[in-house]
Amino acid sequence: MAKQYWIGSLKRGDSVLDFFAAQDKALATTSDNRRYLRLRLGDRTGWMSAVAWDNGPQLFEAFENGDIVRVMGEVEEYRGKLQIRVHKLRAATPSDRLDAADFLPSSRFPASELVRRLDGVIEQVANPWLHELLRRLLGPGGLLREAYGRTSAAREVHHAYLGGLLEHVLEMVDIGLTLSRLHPEYANPDVVVTAILLHDVGKLYELDQQGHGFVYTREGELLGHVYLGARLVEAHARAIEHFPDDLREELVHCVLSHHGSAEHGAPVLPRTMNAWIVYLADEASARLNQVRRLYERVDAGGGPGDGWSEYDPRLGIRAYTGFTRSAPEGEPPGAFQPDSA
Repeated sequence: MAKQYWIGSLKRGDSVLDFFAAQDKALATTSDNRRYLRLRLGDRTGWMSAVAWDNGPQLFEAFENGDIVRVMGEVEEYRGKLQIRVHKLRAATPSDRLDAADFLPSSRFPASELVRRLDGVIEQVANPWLHELLRRLLGPGGLLREAYGRTSAAREVHHAYLGGLLEHVLEMVDIGLTLSRLHPEYANPDVVVTAILLHDVGKLYELDQQGHGFVYTREGELLGHVYLGARLVEAHARAIEHFPDDLREELVHCVLSHHGSAEHGAPVLPRTMNAWIVYLADEASARLNQVRRLYERVDAGGGPGDGWSEYDPRLGIRAYTGFTRSAPEGEPPGAFQPDSA
């Protein structure tokens, strides 16, 4: 059965009758002691919060996290964000004949292209110890290679789709190498690239795919991906004979400090040029992806209209996309011409 309504194109006031992936179901209680259902609904275009005020306990038992559900409801705005008010819900059955690809958000780049680009980046790392570490973990037949190319970079903030982690780190490599060229006396491109490729490997243990979404593992909740990644990098660097202590220490420091501040979850602050470059590349890639997702939702017909996106509480803005549509294709009549003399 073909989907008609996509999360990315829903607008306030839309009536919805369609299938979505369901995640994060929970029963909550109103101020007058009524039980209601909260959940997230998603498809390959994104995720949206949802609430069912009536029959909460019954609807809670009607499906499991990761299931596809058929929803009747309407789109409303709550605290500046869109959500779906659910009136009816049931779990999908085989007779619904759904296309699983409709419910798995994925990178806009083919997986084979991302992996090919990853191999090219690893090949350019000249330092023999760093090259060997990357080969063992991410190269062909590497310990993490299969999961690394498949997993999401986050549950919902940025690059939150299949292949999102690999797309994210490849963006970071381009940014990191550019920043390294600005300060060649103090930046080491091999350290920067290796730290970028490994800075989020802890997410392979922090997140797990459940049905048609990603959930936190127990060790992910208890330890977090920053520590899990630093522990893994430390252990595998030590397993390489004669791996220099200073090189291992700075690499682990880059992983531990890549969130930039204690407020954002970094146990230590960046204290080397290479660590600062990794942090800034991570921040730039993540934020631009958040803005891109707002643009994509507007392009798909979402948002309030007139080129504005919905409000993003993490960025603290509504993005304006109108200038991308008004830009002239060629030189406008009467354009200013600089004096060639």
